[in-house]
Amino acid sequence: MIYVLLGIMIASFVTFFIRAIPFIVLSKMKKVPSLLEYLKDVLPQAIMTLLVLYSVKDYLYTDTKTMLTVCIMSGVVVLLHLWKRNVLLSVLVPTILFMMLI
Repeated sequence: MIYVLLGIMIASFVTFFIRAIPFIVLSKMKKVPSLLEYLKDVLPQAIMTLLVLYSVKDYLYTDTKTMLTVCIMSGVVVLLHLWKRNVLLSVLVPTILFMMLI
């Protein structure tokens, strides 16, 4: 039992330290490097695009009704987010509509 707790404590410390390193390093810098500024602007959209593509890939080769529903709900997400700029609304409304249509 002590080994399990010790292992959890060590893993927690290592995880915390690894996540804290960028904040420690960047807090000492006066100006953030241009590469990090670029990544700050580009990565959120890239990650969301990959998540959407990964989620939708399984539905694209199923029956026509499911494929059409996924395409419609994807469009609803985009339009709702462009209109309201509310992430919670952009997630909840299409999820509820998707469950009603499937």
